[in-house]
Amino acid sequence: IDDQVLLKSDGMPTYHLANIVDDHHMQITHVIRGEEWLPSVPKHLLLYQAFGWTPPRMAHLPLILAPSGGKLSKRNAESLGIPVSVEQYRAEGYDPEALVNFLALLGWNPGTEQERFTRDELIAAFDFDGVSKSGAKFDLDKLRWFNGQVLREQPIEAFAEAVRPALDAADLDFDDATLHEVARLMQDRVTFPHEVAEARYFFEDPTEYDPKGVKKRWKADAADLVAAYADRLDELDTFDTETLEHELRAITEAREVGAGRLIHPTRLAISGVTFGPGLFDLMAAIGKDGCVRRMRRAVEVLG
Repeated sequence: IDDQVLLKSDGMPTYHLANIVDDHHMQITHVIRGEEWLPSVPKHLLLYQAFGWTPPRMAHLPLILAPSGGKLSKRNAESLGIPVSVEQYRAEGYDPEALVNFLALLGWNPGTEQERFTRDELIAAFDFDGVSKSGAKFDLDKLRWFNGQVLREQPIEAFAEAVRPALDAADLDFDDATLHEVARLMQDRVTFPHEVAEARYFFEDPTEYDPKGVKKRWKADAADLVAAYADRLDELDTFDTETLEHELRAITEAREVGAGRLIHPTRLAISGVTFGPGLFDLMAAIGKDGCVRRMRRAVEVLG
């Protein structure tokens, strides 16, 4: 080991001396750090020996690597869209439990196929024997998957409250009943709470229609079918999913066309897009007046 400078000429200690003295007086029993500190272990052990102190137990974890390999630096993380601070993870909607679960599996294997762990399960399962000696690549898609899993496990009340700030920020008008119904329909469909605010069709009439969706779904008979369905809905006293589906199928059977011939243009008329939660759930959430108004407008606009 090279001769090590422990005190600078101005009397200030270098890191190695300060680290040992500080850990000793704080009664640190275990030091767990990245593998880049392995070369410092002999120096630190000699310092503990020189002071006559018992060293803590030391363990070293593999580095977190960039997706393409090599150490994950702040600069290349930012260029890849990987958050580098706790504040960034919070701002982007990552749940703390998802992030902890993801980080725990970087360089550690539980010895089973299980991936989703609660905090208590991680505490019970973790053992240094499962820590790898090789680095682990940071997989942002996997982190997002964990976030989606955690959101799906939340009680609907908790998920709804996580969604509320995003709806407020998007200046959407809603009450608590609407919030909980939208949260129920979207919980299994999003990765981050703020994505619910992108489904503006729950809260306001569409002002435009997806051009590709129109080309693919708005066939020559779409206007006639949607208009007939709107007239049927306008006469209903009960507006639940079962009734909505029954009425739609009655129309398509009478016209001798497949149900999809009316389902797809109706979704486009109501939401402006071709994707989202189940059509009849969506319609029930929007309500009778909103659905009829939107369907008749689409007939006028799209022809």
